[in-house]
Amino acid sequence: MSIVTISNPRVPAIFADSRVDPGVNSLTERERAVLCLLATGMADKEIARALTISRATASKHVGRILKKLGVPSRAAAAVLAVRRGLA
Repeated sequence: MSIVTISNPRVPAIFADSRVDPGVNSLTERERAVLCLLATGMADKEIARALTISRATASKHVGRILKKLGVPSRAAAAVLAVRRGLA
């Protein structure tokens, strides 16, 4: 599994696996990178800094991730990512 790097985000190979939850497969490459950082406990501001995007954009990505994964919170998204080996 690849690791997300700050200067050049890489998407873990697990995302290419068609057996992974359809909600996970519907995430964009950027959303996948945000999910990996979110799973490490980063706040929106830290994610924004790491990916060189605005805090508002990071927040929008997080919101879309929660909706696509069908989870109620950042913590639930992080748990899902860790349990599925995505982060």
